[in-house]
Amino acid sequence: MKYGLVIEVLFALVAVGTIACASHPQLPPVPKVTAHPYGLDQKGGGQMQIGIDSNVPSPIPAATNFILTATITAQSTLHDLQYEWILPKGLTVISGSATGAIGDLHEAATIEQKITLSANTADNQKIHLHVFRMDGGEARGQMVQFNTRDQAKIAADVSEKAESAIKSRRIPANSHRRIMQ
Repeated sequence: MKYGLVIEVLFALVAVGTIACASHPQLPPVPKVTAHPYGLDQKGGGQMQIGIDSNVPSPIPAATNFILTATITAQSTLHDLQYEWILPKGLTVISGSATGAIGDLHEAATIEQKITLSANTADNQKIHLHVFRMDGGEARGQMVQFNTRDQAKIAADVSEKAESAIKSRRIPANSHRRIMQ
């Protein structure tokens, strides 16, 4: 029971970037809004950068239509790309397609992929865009996340919850340091 809480607190601290994940590969990575280059085939070839912007500033209120614009830039020539917007419940597609083919994208070329959504709730919605190509029956690519609430506010909330959990269960504030050593 005690170890379960410590692990829960560690995951919360990782989520707000308080613990460096590189030194502890078993911990999940800190989410980012812009994806880093990633190989699209088994040899590590084919790289791209993906970013998502909204025409409405965060937090996006309920009953609001907003446009997400994904910018995809190839760092080397990529072939047969596809995309998929992964949308949680609470969002409705107003225009645009949730899935489709991009085709070939040449080195240094940039394309935009837009989708118009309506938020049915003011809660944070985690919207993912997966850009990939099929390779030997496997989807290889990148996924990037967009939050309808401000990321800094989400991180502060997670940090506050982690601190509250530590205090309520009387775990010493530096106990994660002993575990990590």
